[in-house]
Amino acid sequence: MYKRQAVEFVISDGERMVYALVCHWDKKDGELVQCEVERGALVERARVSSGGRQPCHAAWRPGATARLAVSHYFGGAVSLFACAERPTLLATARVGEHAHGVAWSPDGAYVVVAVADVAGSVASLLGDDLALARTRAEDFLAPEAATAGMVQHHINRKMGHRPRHLAFASPSSLLVVHECANKLALHGFDAGTGAVSPPLHVVSTLFDAPPPSWLCGLVSAAGPEPLHAAAELVVRESAGGAIVAYVSNRMLYCGAYSSIAAFVVEAGRLAPLGAPVETFRNPRHVLVDGDRLLVGCKEKVMLFPVGAD
Repeated sequence: MYKRQAVEFVISDGERMVYALVCHWDKKDGELVQCEVERGALVERARVSSGGRQPCHAAWRPGATARLAVSHYFGGAVSLFACAERPTLLATARVGEHAHGVAWSPDGAYVVVAVADVAGSVASLLGDDLALARTRAEDFLAPEAATAGMVQHHINRKMGHRPRHLAFASPSSLLVVHECANKLALHGFDAGTGAVSPPLHVVSTLFDAPPPSWLCGLVSAAGPEPLHAAAELVVRESAGGAIVAYVSNRMLYCGAYSSIAAFVVEAGRLAPLGAPVETFRNPRHVLVDGDRLLVGCKEKVMLFPVGAD
């Protein structure tokens, strides 16, 4: 079995440097690997400790004082790096048992973290030294708000709804996707204090309509219960000015289906943009490139046109 794996990467502004996270499947700290783009190839320039166990996500703050924030699943550490030349560790902070998604506020003042503990929370850290500014419990989702089904209900009871990834829809609004509950929540965000408001709107990331026809023959009332888990979240502003959030849903068990769901963010509400689109198995990574949406599935990469609006 492999003992280490590259799990995430970010690209610096100017697209000159690529920073990759390497996860060790033992008790070692992960690694942050800095590579330079040179003549169409990646040349490794530095390799340092990521500052914690199992790094899982990173976010880049551009500008003259560029910074890289890295979250760690085991131990709940968040690391802050200066990246002028060789990555230099500036600070670390522990926000819980499992730190997952991380994002910079649009003004770069705060690092906001999805804490995937049983209770679940969103932590706001100061972007200069990772001092805790505010935290908000994410247990606002009542048990009945979880995806219907006894097994999924039990998972939510045991593991929590697990806020996994987050992204800013605007300087004053924050989106959080909940892995086990398959929910997307819209919050207000105070750029002055880092405070996250109670949810303004919560929607399911799954099909509200009947599942695809090919699936109906595989699931019966007495058969296995389908299980899903929301994975990643990305936000795009269309040419027409609409703010659209894309969420990937992974299938975990027989009768489940993988998909990408899209929502328009407007006036404190989340409106589904059509029905979720079926994908290959387990779409984990989602990336917007202009008017294209790239989706990384278990065995394939898919490309979707997302249009001007």
